[in-house]
Amino acid sequence: MKKRILAVILMAVMALSAIGCGGSGVQVKAHEGSKKVTVNLGEYKGIALKGVTDAEYDNEIRTMLSSMAKTEEYDGVAENGDTVNINYIGIRDGVPFEGGTDDSEEGTDLTLGSGRFIDGFEEGLLGTKKGDVRELNLTFPDPYPNNPDLAGQPVIFKVTVKAVKRTTVPELTDELAQGIGYDSKADLEKTIREELDKAAYQQIIAETMLGNTEIKNMPADEISNAAEEMYASYCGYCQSMATNYGMDFNTVLYYMTGYPSTEEFKAYVDEYTDKKVKYQYIVEAIYEKEKLSYTDEEFMERAMVYAEGYGFSTYEEFETEYTKETIIDAIKMDIVIDYIIDNATKF
Repeated sequence: MKKRILAVILMAVMALSAIGCGGSGVQVKAHEGSKKVTVNLGEYKGIALKGVTDAEYDNEIRTMLSSMAKTEEYDGVAENGDTVNINYIGIRDGVPFEGGTDDSEEGTDLTLGSGRFIDGFEEGLLGTKKGDVRELNLTFPDPYPNNPDLAGQPVIFKVTVKAVKRTTVPELTDELAQGIGYDSKADLEKTIREELDKAAYQQIIAETMLGNTEIKNMPADEISNAAEEMYASYCGYCQSMATNYGMDFNTVLYYMTGYPSTEEFKAYVDEYTDKKVKYQYIVEAIYEKEKLSYTDEEFMERAMVYAEGYGFSTYEEFETEYTKETIIDAIKMDIVIDYIIDNATKF
């Protein structure tokens, strides 16, 4: 099976029960012993779907190739974009100043043009090669919040270049494509384009179906319970990370979720869960109405795509982590999406 660069994986978290038909719409059983939820489906055939642009596709290819880049020592002179490994001593008024020295064996890696060091430092190392020593007469900016005592002060940096490293991004060739599980460059390009288009289609499908479908008799606590479970799970994980690494909780939360506070993250979780639960009912309703199905062979093929996307080498490991019910929900969702795409208008 091919290794996927972009895995289009929709993993359902809440398992849904068996469904039956009746009333004004497709009915989905929400909980054992509860009345059935009625899903009055909007139009899902003939939806207008638009794939990714050429620019978005090109950016995905660049990102993929950049992830395969190799950084190796280089015998030539350093240019912008190269990384130099250096030792240095910062001197002010003839005396080394605190924090201005690195004489360690491992040295400091500095990518020229990154702007990590003060103005003139990186520029002063352009054209150097391994073994070169340079004196850089520089002035710290004013203000300089990192060390106000150095603000506006003239200094000398004595820099020894221990190595020059150059990063090379590979070209997309048949050989590269075959090395990651594709038949050819053309096969890889076709697969990535199809998967990017499918991801774009999924977004349009979800927005369309959530907008034109009416759902009745949904248990009042289903969405709120799912939201609380997701919120507690993420916050618990972030708290564990913060404790283990001695970090501030909100810092970890922001790093993991992109939200700077629990209030903002909770608002996102509430909105996301509302859409997710409703969308799962819609998927179940379409699956039943169109009498869709899958064979055992299709089940295993799709399940292994999910498993590999999540880093599992066997189905058994994947099922132990996610349960068969959750995998079935994901497969049903994928089948429904494929069905809608097959019956859509694409441009």
